[in-house]
Amino acid sequence: MTQTRIVLETKHRPKAEEIMEETGISTLSQLFSILLVCYGDHLVSSMKSPTVQMPIALASSDLPKLQSKPTQTKQFSPLGGI
Repeated sequence: MTQTRIVLETKHRPKAEEIMEETGISTLSQLFSILLVCYGDHLVSSMKSPTVQMPIALASSDLPKLQSKPTQTKQFSPLGGI
């Protein structure tokens, strides 16, 4: 496994820690890997959609928080070996 350094802005760390606490993910590296694998394709396709395209200037600034309807969630079990 190769290593790559990811820099997480300080203001986003509480959200990452909240996700980790809720899901049982134990490290920021695991969190990033799981988000990338599970949601990376969705992110790319949604940003290519003509109705959701985001200007580059907005992409690098603070994004508004999206409100969504609550959905039923499944219990998460962290992946081993990540």
